[in-house]
Formats: sequence, C-alpha cells, structure tokens
Amino acid sequence: MDINNVELPITNYGVYGQNAAGTAGAIWPKGSGCTYIFGAGMWIGAIVEGDTLVTQGYNPLNGWSEFMPGPPEHNADHASNPNSHPEDRIYFSTNPEDTAEWPLQDSLGQNIFISDQDVYCEYNDMWQAQHEETSPLGITVTQLAFA
Repeated sequence: MDINNVELPITNYGVYGQNAAGTAGAIWPKGSGCTYIFGAGMWIGAIVEGDTLVTQGYNPLNGWSEFMPGPPEHNADHASNPNSHPEDRIYFSTNPEDTAEWPLQDSLGQNIFISDQDVYCEYNDMWQAQHEETSPLGITVTQLAFA
C-alpha cells in the first residue's frame, strides 16, 4: 500500500510489513528508507476437538506463513507452481486492471470502494504441508485494507 505517507508491503498469504527481498518494510515517511516493521502477520488459534490449533500468518523465527494464496481448491496447483492462478493476487483499487475485476460489488454490480486505496485478497490455511507444528484450522481469510 502506498497511497499515503506510509509504504506498507502486504501479501496474499498472510504476511505484511516485509518487502519482497524478505527484509524490513513499512517505510515512513514514504521515500525516506526508514523502515519500521521487519515482518508481521496475524495468528489465529482455536480449540478443535480438545486440540489447540494455531495458524501463523508470520513466524518471526523464520519468516514462514502457514497460509496459501486464494481459495483452498487452488492449493495443490500453487504448491507445484506458485504462478498457476494469477487471479489469486492482491487487488488494488488504484490499479485499473484490478478495478476491472474488483471482487466486491454492490447489488447493481458497481465496485465498492471506501478509501483512497482499497486492497483485497483471499488466502487459506488448508494445505497441511504449510503447517510447521499443528493441523490446519480450515479457514479462509478475506483480507481488506484501506488507506
């Protein structure tokens, strides 16, 4: 995200704040080179049939995410070829190519935007090989960010 005075790297697999090179991101003020987040991501936990399960969006020990881009039915394809589903990307409301395919629409088919830069992506935790210590929770995340 880069519409305001903060540049925040985000991904479609649960990690944010880390740049494409795997180093610190979240630059403020924009263009200064001053970074504030090395890497971050949500963790979701639940007790399932008496077992405590956690899905990590970002593991600070190794940078790993237990999420896969897109819906669960694309996981096997992504595991063998990460570029297999180009539609499983991050959509930016400031990109005309993305707004032509914007996934959030009202009842009249008009795109729904609420900020200067809306960001949309979807990811899931249902690929067992992505999990370091526990089983998947069986969740899909619809991530919306606004600036």
